[in-house]
Amino acid sequence: MTITASVQTRPLPWRWDVEAYVRMHELGIIPPEARTELLDGEILVMSPIGYDHMDAVAQLTRTLILALGNSAVVWPQNSIMLDAHSLLQPDLAVLSPRPREDRRLVSPSEAKLVIEVSNTSLRYDRGRKLEAYARAGIPELWIVALPERVLDVHRKPEGSRYLEHERHDANARITPAAFPEVEVAMAEIFPPEGK
Repeated sequence: MTITASVQTRPLPWRWDVEAYVRMHELGIIPPEARTELLDGEILVMSPIGYDHMDAVAQLTRTLILALGNSAVVWPQNSIMLDAHSLLQPDLAVLSPRPREDRRLVSPSEAKLVIEVSNTSLRYDRGRKLEAYARAGIPELWIVALPERVLDVHRKPEGSRYLEHERHDANARITPAAFPEVEVAMAEIFPPEGK
């Protein structure tokens, strides 16, 4: 009898899939008040949301709902399933119209624009999260950088990056590529200076 030993140089991490992650929420293993996301199989705990963040999300939501009417679905702080191991919760997404009775998780092909309002998570949003959105083919990503008072607009995903990147200041007026009839005045989104 020959005994062979396998050599493992380091322990391998367990990668959660979306199905298990959702089930953990349903069973209360992940408490309802916990702010988490699943990215590349890792469950990540998100920072608490401050007032400036909440206000920017509210202003963007209001602006986009009024501008888009019934031509799209404004999807605030709800999940998008990027792949079998990633279920992200962007601050805002604009989706193709979908029936209310459609209870499937939102897929990347439905998202026309994803917006991340970033305060304490700026490095994460501009790094791993941006790469995940690009890999999933999200056509346009906005990162509203509250501390810097700038908007980063990313378009044309290829691999894990975006080919086009523009940076705009707080006085800019921006039009999403998928909705040329819409113009967002960033001055209405950023908190007043000195606040």
